[in-house]
Amino acid sequence: MSIESLLNEFETLQTQTQTGDQLDDLYADLMIKMEKTFEIPGIITGDWERENKPVSDLYRIIATSRLMRT
Repeated sequence: MSIESLLNEFETLQTQTQTGDQLDDLYADLMIKMEKTFEIPGIITGDWERENKPVSDLYRIIATSRLMRT
């Protein structure tokens, strides 16, 4: 799974009409996919973020979207 396909999935989720809880669950599933695909560590360091900027940026965008929905 590529970063582009994950971004497309995220953008698709944003356009669908979902309840807040459903969308949060879908965002969580997407984050789990990213964690497995890109081996995102449990504790993200600055070094890891610099080395994996596109992955880190999308992961943070999804996390922020989850927080904004609550």
